[in-house]
Amino acid sequence: AAAKEFHAGSVVDPRPYAVGSISSIYRNHPHIGPVLPAMGYRPEQIEELAQTIESTPCDMVLSATPIDLNRIMTLSRPIKRVFYDIEEDEEAPLQEIVCQFLSEIRV
Repeated sequence: AAAKEFHAGSVVDPRPYAVGSISSIYRNHPHIGPVLPAMGYRPEQIEELAQTIESTPCDMVLSATPIDLNRIMTLSRPIKRVFYDIEEDEEAPLQEIVCQFLSEIRV
């Protein structure tokens, strides 16, 4: 949705350019698809994220992470923060699903 809002010509798949732990995440979770997961903010994870972004042939980065990536890294292309809200579908109430899961894992 954000890519459309900012008139992106296309969405670039970052998976072939992933390095380090990000590459491992794609191997272990192939359903993620063509988005770049920010899976942590330790110095080595920030460096792997920056390397992956810099290696990906794109003009701009749309960032939906809770942290402002501009504060923790400097890239050769702009990072535009995007925000989203989650709405619960009446047919699949999230609260019920989470509570059921939690009740099943309690020891």
